[in-house]
Amino acid sequence: MSWIRILAFNIFLTFVVLEIGLYLLEERQYSQEKDNGYANVFRSMPSKSYLYDHHPNIEYLLSSNGLQYTVITNESGLRESIDYDELEESVIFLGDSIIEGAAVENDETIDHYFESSTGIVSLNYGVSSYNTVQELEYLKDRYNKNYNTKLVILGFCLNDLLQNHFVRSFDPKTSNWRVARYLSQDNKNISLGSQESTPINIKSILKNSRTIKTAYNFFMLSFLRNEYFLPNSEELQYTEQAITDLQRYVNSLGADLFVVIYPYQHQLKSKNLSILPPQELLLPILEKLEINSLNLLHPLRNLFLKDLDLNIYHDNVHPNAKGHEIISQMLINDLKKKSLITSKLGIHSGQYEITVH
Repeated sequence: MSWIRILAFNIFLTFVVLEIGLYLLEERQYSQEKDNGYANVFRSMPSKSYLYDHHPNIEYLLSSNGLQYTVITNESGLRESIDYDELEESVIFLGDSIIEGAAVENDETIDHYFESSTGIVSLNYGVSSYNTVQELEYLKDRYNKNYNTKLVILGFCLNDLLQNHFVRSFDPKTSNWRVARYLSQDNKNISLGSQESTPINIKSILKNSRTIKTAYNFFMLSFLRNEYFLPNSEELQYTEQAITDLQRYVNSLGADLFVVIYPYQHQLKSKNLSILPPQELLLPILEKLEINSLNLLHPLRNLFLKDLDLNIYHDNVHPNAKGHEIISQMLINDLKKKSLITSKLGIHSGQYEITVH
């Protein structure tokens, strides 16, 4: 039996060495990344459940893939150029960098186009690299009842299907984001967790092991690439709970929750959609919760197939200014069709007509 103990010890020692080596490699990568200026836009807020947000009252020029754009925030840290105290009615756009408007100006975001077309004050609650869990915590902390919001529009990025089981923090020293901690799931109730000491959880340690995750990623990307980008049942449970909690809070404000599902650019260019789109895993959750939604995959795909030279994305994830404008128009048409903006915001049918060019 001594050889078994020696083998077990060697395996354990190898595992520990790999863990330390991958950790040091990760830290080195973070420390060597070039300053991208994000620390002038985002700030660490470790005392808040959402962990970071925007600096308030800034006007800062950022660069993304060769494009320069200016981020302007108001005194509340929202990507708005106006400070709002009290509003007769409003719409909140909640989300990550898509809603925030990565690589576009303040007057080129979806909420800007929506407000310009409807006359309804539209507040940009988007913050880069948030997931649904952090978006909810941010909304709860930053919502002002004097905004009289009747509709909260969640811009859902498909990568959140894979990322709602952890939260990110922002490191101003490296000017970048990193995983802060993984969430706990007990009887399907998600908690950001306590910082107090807890019993050692071997399953959690193995699940979050850099060595195991590296081996898993290599195997999946090499042999099961399509399945790699689809969430598993546990990840879907985290997303369902996060959206459930968001819906409950939004309803407590006397508002409705509406979800806009953003496709990846490569889905629009794909010759066929025979592979299960991630959207098809999210839609049953929204139907179960009776949440109205707009799945942009087919409308944008049809638009693209009619004009293959149409450029509406900045990269595979983020729309450009034209993309935000077109999506805003599609959203308004869908809200009108479902009578959401008429009944909740007092806008009479026919006050405006939007067409997609």
